[in-house]
Amino acid sequence: MADRFTAMTLNLWNTQRWPAREAPLRALLARSPDLLCVQELRPAVGAVIDAALPHHARIEDPLPGWEVEGNIWWDARRFEPLAHGAADHGGAEAHRRLFWVRLRHLASGADLVVATVHLTWIGATDEPTTGRSPRPAQAAAVVAALAGIAGDDPCLLMGDLNDPVVPVGAFRAAGFRDAWGTLGTIPPPTFPAFPVDGDGSRRPPLLPPSTLDWQFHRGPVRPLMTEVVDQPWRGVAPSDHRPVMTLYELPHAPGGSV
Repeated sequence: MADRFTAMTLNLWNTQRWPAREAPLRALLARSPDLLCVQELRPAVGAVIDAALPHHARIEDPLPGWEVEGNIWWDARRFEPLAHGAADHGGAEAHRRLFWVRLRHLASGADLVVATVHLTWIGATDEPTTGRSPRPAQAAAVVAALAGIAGDDPCLLMGDLNDPVVPVGAFRAAGFRDAWGTLGTIPPPTFPAFPVDGDGSRRPPLLPPSTLDWQFHRGPVRPLMTEVVDQPWRGVAPSDHRPVMTLYELPHAPGGSV
């Protein structure tokens, strides 16, 4: 159907074990999601994504975070960009923001706000010793920002929450629904991905599996199916996070084509 599209979110794990993960990432991107939201982006990895998705565009902006933290790719044959921005959500990381783009879905004529976010990891602050998590305040800031950016238009929010409970509850309380809950399925773990070797990374060993990567929607857009993707290539995963890919449907706006 012309008003259906796919969206993927993936924490790229910056350049840990790069370039060994380049071929697995290329294999994953052969799925060619219509929308791709990423976290922990780095220029070398972004160049590979550009090459693997030749029909896609992404935000080009002088703000450093678009190159070294998050960005959004879209199939330029299906969407056109109308506006974009980056909202401070109180992250401990210098260039991390709520990155968003407003797109027009050409087939339906509907406008859609797509946002990617990466909340602060427990090991990046004094949280392990104080018990004070920065993520509730960050989630509240994301909710407030998107209320002004998206309004009543369809909105997708996706990314790495680094917390399977508190931010999820905050987003649900603000009217967002996650793809798994909408479809009546249990959220599977998205971290860590297997097989992946943590040697040389900051990731502690033997972390229990957890659902850290989510896709949320609000307004007139609905998920039809969703999948946590396991697609290693020659024994190497594309990242230490497992991507989430969802099929969505938009209503037709007045003047949209069919």
